[in-house]
Amino acid sequence: DKIENEDDVIPKHIAIEIILNMIIGKSSELYKQLYNSADLLGEPDLDYEYSKQYAHVLISGQSKNPDKIYENIKKEIQNMKKNGLNEEHFERIKRKIYGDYVTEYNSVGNIARMFLSDSFKGINSFDYIEKYNTVTKEYTQNVLNDVFKEDKMVGLLDEEQTRGILWVTDKVSDGIVALDFNGIDISLEILESKGKFTAEYSDGKITVKSKAEVVFSLGEYQGAG
Repeated sequence: DKIENEDDVIPKHIAIEIILNMIIGKSSELYKQLYNSADLLGEPDLDYEYSKQYAHVLISGQSKNPDKIYENIKKEIQNMKKNGLNEEHFERIKRKIYGDYVTEYNSVGNIARMFLSDSFKGINSFDYIEKYNTVTKEYTQNVLNDVFKEDKMVGLLDEEQTRGILWVTDKVSDGIVALDFNGIDISLEILESKGKFTAEYSDGKITVKSKAEVVFSLGEYQGAG
C-alpha cells in the first residue's frame, strides 16, 4: 500500500519494523525454532520500503525449505492477530529499534545515506527519534491487522530472484559466485558491491529500475588449457 497520510509515515514505518522483528527477528521464538531445525540458515533481512506512490514489505533469507518458512510466517502473523501482541516482547523490540536508530548516528556514512534517502521521501530523519514514543502497542496492532493481509502478498521469490533483490538493495557484502564461462568453471570472490533501485507507480503499473556495481577477484579457475 502507498502512504496516504503523510503524518502517519514515520510512526507506521516504526510499527512495521517492530512487527517484522516480532515475527521473525533474531530474538523471536519463530526464528529460534527455524534456526535450530536448520530450516533457516541465518538471520533474515527485514525491509520496509515506501514512497508516495508505493510501499512494500520484504522478508528475505537463506533456506533449503522456503515453503515451510512461508507457512510458519503466515501462522505466526495469524497468531499475533488472534492473540494480540505480547506486551513484554513488544517493549523489548521497541527498545531495540530505538537503539538501532541511535547507532545509525555513529557513522558519517550512515548519516549521509540516511539523510539522502529520507530527503527523497520528504521527511526529516530526526523525526524518527521524536515520534518513537507515539508508537504504542495498540497502534502497532492496528498496523499489523491493516498491512499484513494474505491478499496483499505479491508472491514468493525463488533463489535467483532473491539473489537479485539482495544485489539491488545493497545487501551483498561478500561471497563467492560460481560461473560457467564458455565451458570453463570459474569462481569469483566478491570484494565490493553497491546496489540501488528506483520505483515508480503510474497508470496502475509499477516500474522498477535497478543497478548493481560489483568488484570481483578471480578465486578459482578450472578448465582445459
